[in-house]
Amino acid sequence: MIWINNKILRLNYGENNANRNDLSKPHYGKLMIMADQDQDASHIKDLVVNLIQYKWSNLLKHDYIEITKDNYVIPFYSIPEFEQWQASTPNWQKIEMQIPHSISTAEEPKEYFSNIDRHRIIYKYDPIKDDLAIRLVFNSALSDDRKDWIKWHTEDANKKT
Repeated sequence: MIWINNKILRLNYGENNANRNDLSKPHYGKLMIMADQDQDASHIKDLVVNLIQYKWSNLLKHDYIEITKDNYVIPFYSIPEFEQWQASTPNWQKIEMQIPHSISTAEEPKEYFSNIDRHRIIYKYDPIKDDLAIRLVFNSALSDDRKDWIKWHTEDANKKT
Protein backbone atom coordinates (compact mmCIF):
# COMPACT_ATOMS: atom_id res chain seq x y z
CA MET A 1 0.00 0.00 0.00
CA ILE A 2 2.83 2.40 0.77
CA TRP A 3 4.29 1.87 -2.71
CA ILE A 4 0.90 2.61 -4.30
CA ASN A 5 0.53 5.78 -2.23
CA ASN A 6 3.98 7.20 -2.90
CA LYS A 7 4.87 6.00 -6.40
CA ILE A 8 1.58 5.77 -8.24
CA LEU A 9 -0.68 8.33 -6.59
CA ARG A 10 1.95 10.55 -4.96
CA LEU A 11 0.07 10.42 -1.65
CA ASN A 12 1.74 10.12 1.72
CA TYR A 13 -0.25 8.10 4.24
CA GLY A 14 1.55 9.62 7.21
CA GLU A 15 0.67 13.21 6.32
CA ASN A 16 -2.63 15.03 6.47
CA ASN A 17 -3.14 15.59 2.76
CA ALA A 18 -6.54 17.28 3.09
CA ASN A 19 -5.28 20.73 2.14
CA ARG A 20 -2.80 19.82 -0.58
CA ASN A 21 -3.64 21.52 -3.86
CA ASP A 22 -2.18 18.74 -6.00
CA LEU A 23 -4.54 16.04 -4.67
CA SER A 24 -6.78 16.60 -7.65
CA LYS A 25 -3.95 15.41 -9.87
CA PRO A 26 -2.63 11.97 -8.87
CA HIS A 27 0.44 10.87 -10.80
CA TYR A 28 -1.62 9.13 -13.49
CA GLY A 29 -4.71 11.31 -13.12
CA LYS A 30 -7.09 8.54 -12.04
CA LEU A 31 -7.41 5.49 -9.86
CA MET A 32 -9.27 2.42 -11.08
CA ILE A 33 -10.20 -0.32 -8.66
CA MET A 34 -10.39 -3.69 -10.40
CA ALA A 35 -11.60 -6.65 -8.39
CA ASP A 36 -13.28 -10.02 -8.78
CA GLN A 37 -17.07 -9.93 -8.85
CA ASP A 38 -17.55 -11.88 -5.62
CA GLN A 39 -18.59 -10.41 -2.29
CA ASP A 40 -15.09 -10.52 -0.79
CA ALA A 41 -13.74 -8.38 -3.60
CA SER A 42 -16.69 -6.03 -3.24
CA HIS A 43 -15.80 -5.55 0.43
CA ILE A 44 -12.16 -4.89 -0.47
CA LYS A 45 -13.25 -2.28 -3.02
CA ASP A 46 -15.39 -0.65 -0.34
CA LEU A 47 -12.45 -0.58 2.06
CA VAL A 48 -10.28 1.13 -0.57
CA VAL A 49 -12.99 3.76 -1.10
CA ASN A 50 -13.25 4.19 2.67
CA LEU A 51 -9.48 4.65 2.97
CA ILE A 52 -9.50 7.27 0.22
CA GLN A 53 -12.46 9.10 1.77
CA TYR A 54 -10.81 9.02 5.21
CA LYS A 55 -7.26 10.02 4.23
CA TRP A 56 -7.64 11.89 0.93
CA SER A 57 -11.27 12.94 0.58
CA ASN A 58 -10.29 15.56 -2.00
CA LEU A 59 -9.69 12.72 -4.47
CA LEU A 60 -13.37 11.80 -4.35
CA LYS A 61 -14.28 15.11 -5.91
CA HIS A 62 -12.99 13.73 -9.21
CA ASP A 63 -14.12 10.79 -11.33
CA TYR A 64 -11.95 7.78 -10.66
CA ILE A 65 -14.14 4.72 -11.14
CA GLU A 66 -15.87 4.15 -14.47
CA ILE A 67 -17.62 0.90 -15.44
CA THR A 68 -20.47 0.25 -17.93
CA LYS A 69 -22.59 -2.79 -18.80
CA ASP A 70 -22.24 -4.96 -21.88
CA ASN A 71 -25.28 -5.62 -24.07
CA TYR A 72 -24.49 -9.34 -24.33
CA VAL A 73 -22.84 -10.23 -21.05
CA ILE A 74 -24.70 -9.07 -17.97
CA PRO A 75 -22.33 -8.41 -15.10
CA PHE A 76 -23.77 -8.15 -11.61
CA TYR A 77 -21.92 -6.03 -9.11
CA SER A 78 -24.04 -6.90 -6.11
CA ILE A 79 -26.31 -9.66 -4.90
CA PRO A 80 -29.40 -7.36 -4.81
CA GLU A 81 -28.76 -6.48 -8.45
CA PHE A 82 -28.61 -10.18 -9.37
CA GLU A 83 -31.75 -10.96 -7.34
CA GLN A 84 -33.59 -8.15 -9.09
CA TRP A 85 -32.62 -9.58 -12.48
CA GLN A 86 -33.47 -13.09 -11.31
CA ALA A 87 -36.95 -12.03 -10.18
CA SER A 88 -37.66 -10.31 -13.50
CA THR A 89 -36.23 -13.02 -15.80
CA PRO A 90 -38.48 -15.98 -16.60
CA ASN A 91 -36.76 -19.37 -16.96
CA TRP A 92 -33.52 -18.05 -15.49
CA GLN A 93 -32.79 -21.58 -14.23
CA LYS A 94 -31.99 -22.61 -17.83
CA ILE A 95 -29.16 -20.12 -18.02
CA GLU A 96 -25.73 -21.38 -16.98
CA MET A 97 -24.44 -19.19 -14.18
CA GLN A 98 -21.05 -19.01 -12.61
CA ILE A 99 -20.11 -17.24 -9.39
CA PRO A 100 -16.50 -16.26 -9.98
CA HIS A 101 -14.06 -16.58 -7.12
CA SER A 102 -11.12 -15.82 -9.36
CA ILE A 103 -10.30 -15.54 -13.03
CA SER A 104 -10.58 -19.08 -14.34
CA THR A 105 -9.05 -18.89 -17.82
CA ALA A 106 -6.29 -16.95 -19.52
CA GLU A 107 -8.87 -15.54 -21.94
CA GLU A 108 -11.00 -13.78 -19.31
CA PRO A 109 -8.54 -10.98 -18.49
CA LYS A 110 -7.92 -10.45 -22.22
CA GLU A 111 -11.65 -10.13 -22.81
CA TYR A 112 -12.03 -7.83 -19.83
CA PHE A 113 -9.26 -5.47 -20.86
CA SER A 114 -10.22 -5.49 -24.54
CA ASN A 115 -13.69 -4.25 -23.54
CA ILE A 116 -12.77 -2.13 -20.53
CA ASP A 117 -15.37 0.55 -21.35
CA ARG A 118 -18.14 -2.01 -20.81
CA HIS A 119 -16.95 -2.66 -17.27
CA ARG A 120 -16.72 0.91 -16.01
CA ILE A 121 -19.09 2.70 -13.67
CA ILE A 122 -18.99 6.47 -13.65
CA TYR A 123 -18.61 7.75 -10.12
CA LYS A 124 -19.65 11.35 -9.49
CA TYR A 125 -18.78 12.59 -6.03
CA ASP A 126 -21.57 14.20 -4.03
CA PRO A 127 -20.02 15.42 -0.76
CA ILE A 128 -23.24 15.22 1.24
CA LYS A 129 -24.67 11.90 0.05
CA ASP A 130 -21.38 10.06 -0.49
CA ASP A 131 -19.70 11.04 2.77
CA LEU A 132 -22.86 10.06 4.67
CA ALA A 133 -23.02 6.71 2.86
CA ILE A 134 -19.38 5.93 3.63
CA ARG A 135 -19.90 6.84 7.29
CA LEU A 136 -23.02 4.64 7.43
CA VAL A 137 -21.10 1.67 6.06
CA PHE A 138 -17.96 1.94 8.18
CA ASN A 139 -18.89 3.71 11.43
CA SER A 140 -19.75 1.10 14.08
CA ALA A 141 -21.75 3.68 16.07
CA LEU A 142 -24.19 3.93 13.14
CA SER A 143 -25.00 0.20 12.86
CA ASP A 144 -28.76 0.68 13.45
CA ASP A 145 -28.86 3.48 10.89
CA ARG A 146 -26.92 1.23 8.48
CA LYS A 147 -29.49 -1.57 8.87
CA ASP A 148 -32.32 0.86 8.08
CA TRP A 149 -30.37 2.23 5.10
CA ILE A 150 -29.78 -1.27 3.68
CA LYS A 151 -33.42 -2.22 4.25
CA TRP A 152 -34.60 0.94 2.49
CA HIS A 153 -32.31 0.31 -0.52
CA THR A 154 -33.44 -3.32 -0.73
CA GLU A 155 -37.11 -2.32 -0.62
CA ASP A 156 -36.47 0.44 -3.17
CA ALA A 157 -34.74 -2.02 -5.52
CA ASN A 158 -37.65 -4.45 -5.16
CA LYS A 159 -40.14 -1.72 -6.14
CA LYS A 160 -38.26 -1.20 -9.41
CA THR A 161 -38.73 -4.82 -10.50
